[in-house]
Amino acid sequence: MFKREFNAQKQYILDKLDSKMFKNMRFINLDDEAIPIAEAKASSKDNKYFATAVLTESKVGKRLVVYAGEKGKPTKTQIFVEPEIKRLSFDQKDLHPADVFTKLEATFDNGDATVIKKSKKP
Repeated sequence: MFKREFNAQKQYILDKLDSKMFKNMRFINLDDEAIPIAEAKASSKDNKYFATAVLTESKVGKRLVVYAGEKGKPTKTQIFVEPEIKRLSFDQKDLHPADVFTKLEATFDNGDATVIKKSKKP
């Protein structure tokens, strides 16, 4: 009847139930001690692209992380905005933000602005 012995099947079912329960749980990054504060998700009008923004707080201050990309593709861009040190950066292991956005701008409270934009092709 079962592919596994009774105890193995019982554990398999418990693991499946646990995975469904823990699937959407938030996590705390213990390395940086970053605690999620807020999260927002958006899609393009044609539903082709996604963007998720997560605001975290750690011992170095607040950080906004934006994940964005084309839905259904394994690649994405990760953008980091750190307002307390007035820095806009991105994860170089992922897509460059210009591969997803036409223009990305962060303006900080002192008026400093950082822009990443797509260069025009000749």
